[in-house]
Amino acid sequence: MKLWHISLIAIAATMTSRDSVAQSDAGAGRPTTIPPWVEVAELASFDAEPFPADKSRAPSLAEWTAAPRVRLTRTPQRIGCSAKRVREWVKIRCDEQTAGLRLIAGSTDGIALWVPEPFGDNVFGTVGRFSEIVFPVRQGDQRVFEIIRFEMGDWEGWGTTSTYLVEEEWLSGGAPQIAMMSR
Repeated sequence: MKLWHISLIAIAATMTSRDSVAQSDAGAGRPTTIPPWVEVAELASFDAEPFPADKSRAPSLAEWTAAPRVRLTRTPQRIGCSAKRVREWVKIRCDEQTAGLRLIAGSTDGIALWVPEPFGDNVFGTVGRFSEIVFPVRQGDQRVFEIIRFEMGDWEGWGTTSTYLVEEEWLSGGAPQIAMMSR
């Protein structure tokens, strides 16, 4: 075996994250259940239920876990993101390696941006393994968020690039809208 083969194998071994390697006792006694793929068109629209007139507190983890997925006003085809709604609160989760999130324009009232910290020995392989944006949808709101992901170059190394823009808008007299656009 040539030296460069060994080098490639060593690099591939360091890129495997711990949570992607099966543990010997993982799931012992429990069958693995893979949820069915839900087409976005089959989901209820995020504004199918009326929005409350009064402000409410941000949902708890249990409320988010129990919340059904919803369809946004506009999304690109086959993105790795999903949305949920609890009362007037919306959570958008993207299961892509994310470098960062930011609010480009609009009110910071009630928003939460989340990119998890890296863990274990494989820091680069686990950093930003998903991201979440949480915000209230209230009349008069206008916000634009940006989702930034890592970009791997062939010979240039790596960098970051803007992947999606999320626009939330509820103008007076109109209907609420949330659109995701790929860049």
